[in-house]
Amino acid sequence: MRPPVSADEWLFHFNGSVPGSLVYHAIAAAVLSVGGVRAA
Repeated sequence: MRPPVSADEWLFHFNGSVPGSLVYHAIAAAVLSVGGVRAA
């Protein structure tokens, strides 16, 4: 079973799961912050 690779797949994978949703948002925030630091 391969891991979800897109935002839509992550949302579908964690659909209905509050902990999963928090994990998804934490990962998304970390990726965005790292991307912002690299772009700066």
